[in-house]
Amino acid sequence: MISKSLLQGRNKLTKKPQSRFKVEGIITALVTPFDDSGAIKEDALRKLIRFQLRKGIHGFFPCGTTGQGPLMTIDERKSVAEVVVHEAKHKVPVIVQVGAPDTNTAITLAKHAESIGAEAIGCVAPYYYQPDEDSLVRHYKKISEAVNLPVFVYNIPRHTGINIKPTTLLRLAKMNAIVGVKDSTRDFLQLVETIEILPKDFMVINGSEGYLLPALLMGAKGAVSALANALPEFFTELFSMFKKGDLEGAKTSQFRMNNVKRIAERGGLSSIYEILRERGIDCGGPRGPLRAMTNDERLQMLTSLKVLGAPFAPASV
Repeated sequence: MISKSLLQGRNKLTKKPQSRFKVEGIITALVTPFDDSGAIKEDALRKLIRFQLRKGIHGFFPCGTTGQGPLMTIDERKSVAEVVVHEAKHKVPVIVQVGAPDTNTAITLAKHAESIGAEAIGCVAPYYYQPDEDSLVRHYKKISEAVNLPVFVYNIPRHTGINIKPTTLLRLAKMNAIVGVKDSTRDFLQLVETIEILPKDFMVINGSEGYLLPALLMGAKGAVSALANALPEFFTELFSMFKKGDLEGAKTSQFRMNNVKRIAERGGLSSIYEILRERGIDCGGPRGPLRAMTNDERLQMLTSLKVLGAPFAPASV
């Protein structure tokens, strides 16, 4: 049950300059292209970003889970962030994921993101040691104080082992330490509670593609999507229908998206690389320990996606 004091706290928060930052729509959780040796393919990353911009994507979220930020060195993460910011050219906002197991590394990456012109930062909970709530609050407060950029909490407990509760987000919002959350809990009730008890200008971005439309209906500003790398049209179509009030069309689009997701998730992150390759954008494959799809897995996936109207001609099928 939500306490009366929490609900009253929605309208008592003071604003800071970075609260003017607004983002909505479909934000692509960019994959990082790697070659066979595991090196970053910068040209492929630039090509991917240009493709995304042509397809009407509303923002980028590099170096997150999909971007395999935790598997890259600090210098590699800086390099990827630089390429994304440079190629996006401020046409859409770039929210650089800077989270790390320790506070100092997160601050280093946050300062770098600010120095290269990123519009905001996202910060995954510090994984492995699973700090308590007071430690989490101190962690995010220090990061926020180190930069003059809007800060989003990135909450993905299945990978970090920590679920950042709505009440913790409210504590941070009252300190003006954060402006929003990327909610990848896969817990729709928690997402709804977050929207309910946080200030009205607090930006809740849904990180679970399976209920994008319900999240938007409840007040989420948009979604950070991994599959939008490969099939951005499906996601921008749903968001456009929602904005126009075509809820029946958006519902149909959501069902199709869920079918696509069920097919693609069998190959994990590798599926995104394979769909992109079929679309003429060779981003290599994921970095180890993740494996590439087998040829049989790839052909089966592409055939199934073609039936659902995926916008490519699978000549190899």
